[in-house]
Amino acid sequence: MAKSAPPQEQKIFTTLSVTRNNPEYLQIPQENNVISDDLLLVESSPPPPQPSLDILPIGIKIGARDVLSGVLVKGAEDGSQAVNFEQWLVPYQSILKAFRFTETPMEDGSIQLRSPGLVTRFEPKFLIKDPDIGDALTIEEINRQLPVKVKFDIDSYALIFEGDWLEKTSRKQIEVTPVVLDGLPIVTPPDYAFSALSQNVNSAVANSGNLANNGSTTLGGKLGEFTFNTTISQPNFQDLRQAYLQSLKIQNLNKTTDHILGNQELFYPGSNNFGEFWGYTYIQRFGYESHIGGSAGDLNSRLINQDFVRTIQGTASEGTLVQLWQDSLLLGEYLVDKQKNYVFPNVKGNRFLIVSYPDGNLAATPQREIRILEPQYQQLPAGSSALFTSLGTWRNLNKGDFLGSFNGLVAGLGYRYGIWNDLTIGVGGFYDNKDLGFFGEVFYTNSDFPVALTLRAISPTANKPANILLTGNFKPSKDFTLAWSGNNQGSWQVQSNVQFSQKSKLQLSLNNSGLTTQASQFFSLLGISGNLSLGYQYSNSSRAFLETTMDWRQGDLALSWNSRLNSEGGWQLRNAVKWKNWQLGLTKSYKQFSRSRFYLPNSEIWNKLTIPYNSNGSFQDIYLINQVAKYRDGSVKDQIYARHLQPDHNSSLGVVAWHRNGNPASIPGQLNLTNWGWELGYGFGNQSSGLLMSVTSPNLFAGLRLQASYLGASFQNVPSGFSIGLNFNLNLNFQDGIARDTKNAGQFLESGGILVKTFYDLNNNGIQDKNESTFSENYKTLLKLNNKSLKDSKNLTLTSNGVLISTEPGKYRLDLDPSGYPINWEPQASAYAVQVAPGAYTVVKIPFVQTTTIEGIVRTQFGEPVNGARVEAININTNRTFFSITSPNGIFYLENLPFGEYQLKIGDLEINPRSLKINNLDSIPGNLELQVTAPVEEKPGTAKTVPNYRINGYLQDENGEEVRGIKITAVNTKSGETFTAVTDIQGFFRFENLTLGNYRIQVSDFAVVPANFTIDSSSKWDSSLNFKVSVSKQQLYSEAAGYIIRGKLQDKSGDRLNDFTVKLVDVKSNRELSVKTNVLGAFTIENISLGKYEIVVTQENKKLITKPSYIEINEESYPESSINVKISM
Repeated sequence: MAKSAPPQEQKIFTTLSVTRNNPEYLQIPQENNVISDDLLLVESSPPPPQPSLDILPIGIKIGARDVLSGVLVKGAEDGSQAVNFEQWLVPYQSILKAFRFTETPMEDGSIQLRSPGLVTRFEPKFLIKDPDIGDALTIEEINRQLPVKVKFDIDSYALIFEGDWLEKTSRKQIEVTPVVLDGLPIVTPPDYAFSALSQNVNSAVANSGNLANNGSTTLGGKLGEFTFNTTISQPNFQDLRQAYLQSLKIQNLNKTTDHILGNQELFYPGSNNFGEFWGYTYIQRFGYESHIGGSAGDLNSRLINQDFVRTIQGTASEGTLVQLWQDSLLLGEYLVDKQKNYVFPNVKGNRFLIVSYPDGNLAATPQREIRILEPQYQQLPAGSSALFTSLGTWRNLNKGDFLGSFNGLVAGLGYRYGIWNDLTIGVGGFYDNKDLGFFGEVFYTNSDFPVALTLRAISPTANKPANILLTGNFKPSKDFTLAWSGNNQGSWQVQSNVQFSQKSKLQLSLNNSGLTTQASQFFSLLGISGNLSLGYQYSNSSRAFLETTMDWRQGDLALSWNSRLNSEGGWQLRNAVKWKNWQLGLTKSYKQFSRSRFYLPNSEIWNKLTIPYNSNGSFQDIYLINQVAKYRDGSVKDQIYARHLQPDHNSSLGVVAWHRNGNPASIPGQLNLTNWGWELGYGFGNQSSGLLMSVTSPNLFAGLRLQASYLGASFQNVPSGFSIGLNFNLNLNFQDGIARDTKNAGQFLESGGILVKTFYDLNNNGIQDKNESTFSENYKTLLKLNNKSLKDSKNLTLTSNGVLISTEPGKYRLDLDPSGYPINWEPQASAYAVQVAPGAYTVVKIPFVQTTTIEGIVRTQFGEPVNGARVEAININTNRTFFSITSPNGIFYLENLPFGEYQLKIGDLEINPRSLKINNLDSIPGNLELQVTAPVEEKPGTAKTVPNYRINGYLQDENGEEVRGIKITAVNTKSGETFTAVTDIQGFFRFENLTLGNYRIQVSDFAVVPANFTIDSSSKWDSSLNFKVSVSKQQLYSEAAGYIIRGKLQDKSGDRLNDFTVKLVDVKSNRELSVKTNVLGAFTIENISLGKYEIVVTQENKKLITKPSYIEINEESYPESSINVKISM
């Protein structure tokens, strides 16, 4: 084994290698970059005496998996096992690479090492600076600092590391494409818009001949920054004088301020509420923002701020990796040090998950802690506040009065302030119809103790006494909660919930009127799951009760049992049996209010029947239902059923019927009777019997629906009844035309949306003219919002006026997917930045222009076709570029070229023609011929000029690996002219200014495949061609001797030294390469072969000490490198 070289003059110096990827050596940067003096390693004290260690080339394994080979370590073995294994030296860089560690310097001088399976701190002071293998760690130190087991396997001649964290793979990161709006055309909502109208009409006539006819009209729109909404109620269309103004709301809900006008809720508790409050409310927020738009119905929703900024802290053992999560987002992580504390400052939110990995082992099962710091609804973060005030009056409706009457003055002012995150206070006053009062609020939670308190107090007024309300809760764990409330009038309540286990719990409710307690136990036995509850109630009288629920399922058969018994003699049974499409149910009770399991959606018969209920008597319901057929979406189509219902002792009704649900996928306006809903049956009652029938239409047109029914049987002794009704719901949008809308006009008060109108721009002017129609084919695949396809979105609606996208107020990116483009049409812009505001749709008009494909050919001035030329067409209005690459025959295709005027271009060459104009289909050229003036050079003795060519490619060895720093020569076999190139670090070369002819390739004396190539008139001007040498790159490098080292020589003070001899001495062959420094201290050594060299500097035959001392040239080295050498005089 090779022995390490002894240190000279008791000083240790670092070997420097000209390498890019080899981790065992320091790195020389790419050519013309000089190593900084700061990178030179300082001298260190000699290490203590160590046992004799050899340099061993070994492998590194993770378990049975090979990860590295050819790693140079220092160690010893006797042919059967490792010798003095604990003192072996392993390169630090090899450990980083094998364990997939990344390094992060810490403030205390340590280094945080992170891999997919481990995060730990490393103390770099324990690194040993070895002159042969660089920074290294002993096996003993590896075992001390890292949770691994390591052994040496003599058979595979490798170090084997074991640890569960070594096999963990990286967590897959979900890449989220950022929404970029910069540079896009901006579309804003209108400042003023009468956006929508909704009309509702309900008409019904019975066999008595009486007509009921009522409805309402709603208008919505936008007035600058305000949105408005008004509804007029029409109780009787036959007498329009009964119409009245039901509501009028005008509001501007912004980030920091709100303005609300019209009818609304008052902000202070305990108002007299003489009628409906109409007035004006103003809100100003300080230190926080709210969302734009939305509802102002609940004032607290506009005052809240849940963006609490907190500091999350705790304790953990040293080396624990603590991660802080919120939902699925990692907010931060902390590697606990000797202080055993972790801190996450300035995090927003109220619910967190703290995950702790002992010893930083990400492969181990972590400890999880849910930290909930839930503030109360009305609390504000520390330092933020809100001011709110209202002024208005009470409104009373009078029959026949459109506006109603207004009386009394109402005014109020309130202020809330977050003293700190746990405490918010509020104060205010009000005047309400001669009642003058004041109120105060206190909202308290504790970050360290699970208690919450709310105190509200209203001062006494002329008509009301003082009112003090205290509420709170105590939640020490998810298994125990305690809540209470009480006021100064003597009303109070305490509720508790104790979860003993997942199967057992106790509930208790105690108030000033009585007591209720209930204990529940879940059980599972012989495939039966159920719940048993025992309770006690005391109010005016006391009673105990027992409730039982059981469920059993086996294949298609399912049974359900519910029962309740009480000590007063009341009882109830609710049972059901299901088998495939059949269901049999029984509900029977006595002195107990009961609800049947019978469920038949959209049944007009049972909706119109008046069923008497008597909770103190008996109740019985027996039914049998068969689901005969279903629609494709799984919803029920046809059902037959029989039901006998006896709600009390005096009435009963039995019904046998067939029920069909209307097709949910039916198209509005389609009169196909199979899409209608039907119900036909016969009823047998103790009072009356007869036919039962109902029919319900789908949406016929313009929001019109028809309902009709006939009831020939009933629970009471009433005559047969026939009724027919029309329901009319019409929503119209008036933006850029009139069209039906799925959105009610009242919804525009809180939100807006996007109306996309795509149209054919026939004259390419960007404006939709009268003769230019809209289109909606493939609209689901055409549109993308914020980088997400709307193909399966439920917020996408097609109307006669365009495509509606329902979305919240804000800024959005709207993209057009080419898969939805009409054939031979393209948009002028494929993406837009869209601003959405409440009150109106933002209308995005997208013109599509007609496109075509231009076919052509490019020839030189000699009439020869041009191969590989880039033909560009640049629109003179939009500056958009279209291009095509010519084929060997000079043919090109400019595809999807919009109509317009273009500049034609082929690089910087002269071409004819230079422009192209397409106005209509008749102006499209059948075959566009372009003549290009090719670059030429004069040849001696010829009267004709010839074009120049270029060859690019890669040089590879016999194994297909790229070789670098190798000279490659192309020789013209006719003229003998030579062209030379040197491969770069990727093996790439380029021959310039080649002319027509045959060429022979030379790489030293080695055989090359292909050995030659030819350039003729059909060749591309810029071609690619790779060559392969018939030897390995190691042999090629050893013979090439083509590396160059440039550098400068300096003394310790940095002064440059001239007329010094600089030698590179091959440590194996002792071959020397020698030069002298010039007056600037610079030197250049050429024709360097692969190998390791000692740097020797002499003056007057005296050898000097150098930094660095060694340099290595290997296959990863750059062809030309720079180095600074310092000497000790």
